[in-house]
Amino acid sequence: MIRKLTQRKFVKFFGISLGGNFVVLGLTMVTSVILARALGPDNKGNFTLLNSTIMMAISMFALKVEFSGAYFRKKTSFDELTSNAILIAIVSGPIAALIATIGVALFYDRMYQEIPWKLIFITLSMIPMYLFALNMRSMLNADYDIPRSVLVRLSRPAILCISLSTVVLLGTVTLENAVKCAFLGIAGMLIVSIVMVYRSGFRLFKVDKALLKPMTLFGLKTHLGQLLTYLEYRFDIFLVAYFLTPREVGIYSIALTLGEVLWRIPNVANKVLLSRLAKEGDRRSATLTARLNSLIFAFTAACMMPIFFLTKWIILVLFGEEFLDAWPVVIVLLPGVLAISISKTLTPNLIMQGRAWTYSLSIFCAVVVMIILDVFLIPAYGILGAGIGASVAYIVSSSIVLVVVVWNNEIPLRSYFDFIAEIKPFLKARGDAA
Repeated sequence: MIRKLTQRKFVKFFGISLGGNFVVLGLTMVTSVILARALGPDNKGNFTLLNSTIMMAISMFALKVEFSGAYFRKKTSFDELTSNAILIAIVSGPIAALIATIGVALFYDRMYQEIPWKLIFITLSMIPMYLFALNMRSMLNADYDIPRSVLVRLSRPAILCISLSTVVLLGTVTLENAVKCAFLGIAGMLIVSIVMVYRSGFRLFKVDKALLKPMTLFGLKTHLGQLLTYLEYRFDIFLVAYFLTPREVGIYSIALTLGEVLWRIPNVANKVLLSRLAKEGDRRSATLTARLNSLIFAFTAACMMPIFFLTKWIILVLFGEEFLDAWPVVIVLLPGVLAISISKTLTPNLIMQGRAWTYSLSIFCAVVVMIILDVFLIPAYGILGAGIGASVAYIVSSSIVLVVVVWNNEIPLRSYFDFIAEIKPFLKARGDAA
């Protein structure tokens, strides 16, 4: 009976997360269209570079507690776990902002020269706020409070989209105003995250000193994987900015936005499955992971086909002819994006088995491959070369994760892709009813 209730809760939360991700996708697409149409390729590229700077700083220098929160939730109270996450954010956020400032100063002449320092400082000030909000959202995920976590997730793109739309209506869309809208989005997310954590039960700031060290060490193990994951997904933005111009960065960002539409469902599985697997035994979690991967991979592959055929039309209608060079990049990204859906679904199984280093190793190999390919391909083929490098890197990391998970769980490889076996009971029930 308990298992059935747990399964129903999992399905419910999966649906909530999936719906939330589709809303985020819609808001992200609208925002991308507004920025592309209003700013053009050059300033769209500058905005993308600033946004990527925030994400890079958080990924490289700030310790998020997404995985460690889920791992240690059953060992401490929600108040103590959340207090630890707050303390970690207070310490690591300013450090990340400071190091990011040094990095921007070093590469200013090569990559940021068209962006005023005023906008750079506004951008850097967002880093501690964003990290704090992310840590609060991680605590909601750790407490299996998926609905409130989704609300936090929605707040930033919703506020950004609304504020940008207002600026458009007022006819004052500039790079500076776009950056200010981004600031409002992160500040709003911070406020929403605090409210949601309070409503989820946080009342007393009480650091669990005994847990702080192991929580931090576990976070450091997974932090390397998260850092490498961001490098795999977004470091090519900086390489494009280094070798090419803001215009190419803007066009390449549109290609990434369209290609990564397919990541939404695997991302949902990653967030919800992590908390669910923490409550399961090894064999049960392995079986659940295999079954879910077969369904998600099949669905992702089916969704890839219309994107493949309609990308050129979508770019022309939504973003305009100036961004049409993104079309071939999307095409070469699709095989890698399909492959990475495997890694996103299987990674929680690795984490819950205490194999964070294996996950990190797979991403490290992918990043090395991507950087080597990009250094040779971007100068020769421009953003198409960056797309090829990213796609190959995605395939490399997913292949390694798949091999390790299959080997450790001793479940046949075909079980991870046997979509027909998963839908047979449903088809049989429909047949019997008919």
